Amino acid sequence: MPPTIHALYNALKSKISGMEKDYLIFLLAGVFLGFGQSVDGATLTNYLKENLHLVITERTALEVPRELPGLLVVMLIGALHFLGDVRIAVAANVFAALGMLALGIIPADYTLVIMSILLYSTGQHMYMPLANTIGMSFAGHGDIGKKLGLMNGTNTAALVVSSA
Repeated sequence: MPPTIHALYNALKSKISGMEKDYLIFLLAGVFLGFGQSVDGATLTNYLKENLHLVITERTALEVPRELPGLLVVMLIGALHFLGDVRIAVAANVFAALGMLALGIIPADYTLVIMSILLYSTGQHMYMPLANTIGMSFAGHGDIGKKLGLMNGTNTAALVVSSA
């Protein structure tokens, strides 16, 4: 290995070995979620155009079911508060995964597509506020910004790498 890559590898190895195991797993989950977001961003519009033959105005109308869970997220998380943040986040990601999976296997039927998008978006919107809360729970006194920065940076790096 060239010296700079070797030094980078050693620094990364040292950083990772000093991390709390649960936080490392949380970061790894963020990487996979970043990959999933990249797939969603790159393929959903094409899927809607090619399989349902939707034009831009019809795709724009789909923003209501995509964003409705964002408006309802407080009520959804409030109804599930007894589960705790981590379990709600797991449920949210299961919803998102099932919605994305459904988009891949259902027939090109407008109603089924809307239901799948609604399920996927519900999971996505439920997870967004919980990710920061869970990330902050790993922080020590005065480390909140560092932990959130690493978490969001890892997710963004995964988005960039998987989009390339």
